Amino acid sequence: AACAYGLKKEVGGKPVTAQQKILPQQLFGTICNTIVKQLSEERSDPETMVSLADALSEVTGSAYLGLIDDVPGKYVAKLSEREGRQLVVNLTTLVGECLERRRKLFEGMGLAEDEDEVAEYEEALAAESELLTPLVDSIGYTLKSGGESFSSTFDTIIAPSFGKMLIGAGVDVRARFASVCLFDDCVEHCGKDSANKHAPMLLQGALEGIDDSKNHGDTDLKQASVYGIAQITRFAPHVLAAHVKGVLGYLVNLVQAGAKDEDEIFLFENAVSALASMVVFKKAPFAKALSDAELANAKELVLKNFPLREDETEAHLCHENLADMVEIGEFCVVGDEERVLRTMKTMSGVLLAVEEGTSLAAPSTCARFAELMHKLQSN
Repeated sequence: AACAYGLKKEVGGKPVTAQQKILPQQLFGTICNTIVKQLSEERSDPETMVSLADALSEVTGSAYLGLIDDVPGKYVAKLSEREGRQLVVNLTTLVGECLERRRKLFEGMGLAEDEDEVAEYEEALAAESELLTPLVDSIGYTLKSGGESFSSTFDTIIAPSFGKMLIGAGVDVRARFASVCLFDDCVEHCGKDSANKHAPMLLQGALEGIDDSKNHGDTDLKQASVYGIAQITRFAPHVLAAHVKGVLGYLVNLVQAGAKDEDEIFLFENAVSALASMVVFKKAPFAKALSDAELANAKELVLKNFPLREDETEAHLCHENLADMVEIGEFCVVGDEERVLRTMKTMSGVLLAVEEGTSLAAPSTCARFAELMHKLQSN
């Protein structure tokens, strides 16, 4: 609620004062510390811990996603480097305790004597998973808002704690998912040096994450792994070079198969985005790894499955790149009326969604789409 005062000119019909505008920054650190302290005191009450962890995730997420005047990096509230580091230390401890409880539950479930007992263990494991997710999300939001300044915290706290959980069939799949997510965020947000340093470890985790013989069929792990491949492609492509053929084959098969249900939509769209980043977009680093026919098929697959709708960050990036491709004639070949119409339909779909309040593209991209559609209609 405090973030509204930092982002809006009016709240409750009354103008926001200069003092009120700085409320989010003034309160942010105190709120985070209070919730973490309470989490540490409620270890014997799982339901309360989940509620507190959810609240912390909401607070850190609101601070990260709340951009003043929509300016990238101009957060409505942000922890100092020292505050962020201490928060991550505390949260990493809580995550470790959660994973240790899950380990013991798995051990107990292996010794269970009947289905009722197994069901009890499964319920307890699900509760711990409900706690793990917002704890890791809060670390992720803190990492992303910290950017390059967070790299030392990642090197000294997160990488040692979570890096060992990136791979291994015997590692708790939820721990692997959490680890891949945090390494994804590092490669994407912590700068070039961190990307080059940690992308090799992320790639190991991502390759196991997309391997159905090792991922226990966990859709979340597969989705985070595919997202990680996209980030490595964009920020440290040389790390992926030796695995391009295998990864491309996996992505093409995934996109061709489509999402089987709602649970797979994020996975599917991340696969479209990763495939486009690897071989389709203007600066795609691995386009030459495909034959002309394979590349044409990849372009067709990507265009067929645009626009993206689930992950707004990926949607913004991919639709901006789509504008680049249309401008150089890649998706609108003269004489190919069907493709031209499909491209125009994609662009108009994005514009309509934005008009209805769904942020699928930046204003600059929308302006380019409108201009490109006018030119295509004129031709």
